[in-house]
Amino acid sequence: MRSDFTKAGSTLNMPRQRENYRQLHDWLVNELALPATERVLAVTNYQQGRFGRMPSHVLLVTSARIAYTHDGGLRALPLSDLDPNRLGLKTGVVNGELVLATTSGEELIFRRGMSLAIQEVSTSLEFAMATKGGSADTAVMTSPFPNNNSTTTEVAPPEDNGIGGVGDEVVSFQKPIDGVSVIRIEGNTSREHFAVWTLSPQYEHVDLLTNTSEPHSGYHVLGANGPVAGLQITASGPWRVTPTDWDDIPDWRGPLSGVGPAVWRTDNDLTPSTIGCPAQLTVDGSDVVAFWAYGSNPSLLVNAVGPYTGTVLIPAGTQFTTLSCSGRWNFRPLGQN
Repeated sequence: MRSDFTKAGSTLNMPRQRENYRQLHDWLVNELALPATERVLAVTNYQQGRFGRMPSHVLLVTSARIAYTHDGGLRALPLSDLDPNRLGLKTGVVNGELVLATTSGEELIFRRGMSLAIQEVSTSLEFAMATKGGSADTAVMTSPFPNNNSTTTEVAPPEDNGIGGVGDEVVSFQKPIDGVSVIRIEGNTSREHFAVWTLSPQYEHVDLLTNTSEPHSGYHVLGANGPVAGLQITASGPWRVTPTDWDDIPDWRGPLSGVGPAVWRTDNDLTPSTIGCPAQLTVDGSDVVAFWAYGSNPSLLVNAVGPYTGTVLIPAGTQFTTLSCSGRWNFRPLGQN
């Protein structure tokens, strides 16, 4: 079974529920050819028919559709077939209902059985419909790095050209970002474990952007090591990812200071330096400090546990640098030819 199905369906305990889930998985993956970029967001068991029946049927929501088992077999509907204005969860003391309606007027009722996960399904469905499905508008994330053949990726919400959520999430881009771009990641106000991986088009881990137990707010580079099809986020609280224009990234050829992860350019035209430049870097805090220079070949200049103070050589040909840390930092170039 595909890993996203396994993780989402871990709350299905009854043998019949697991069997129905397996059939739904095989049908979606093997017969409908569910793409790897379409990931399962949430799963619940539900009760069909009269009250008291065993809740053996299962309902799942992905980033692009809902699918469920029922007494007549299996069914899947794209989110675009659901009416976003008629989505609701009716909760009661004994039971709850997830009520959906299609754009053609058909009403779908999923009665909660033994699991409260139907509320998670409702929340995930609202999120998916607001970002990619239904009639919701989307904004675009672009990769503005020069000369990069980048594609446009649809994300949401549109009001700030970013995407946010709560807890663990796999964010799937509708098209892989093929090029280098910058994003701002914010999260972990609860000071628990917070990690963000970039995912390849094959949904393999590529770059670990952050892995910390400290509050996180800073800039990161996407696509330096190949196309990015999405992000895997491990979190216990709210988080947000926002695209950033390269014009807003500072030039490292002058003194800089800040807190948390950062990205710096060589100059306003992104022209690579022709001769190496020494620079002094100071980072407070006890978290991991990683400092990379990117040009024709990425160079790891610092890999230490803070606090850190040292002098590094920015290699010739560097176009931009990245700093991964959680504390306050100061960066000062010491010379340039």
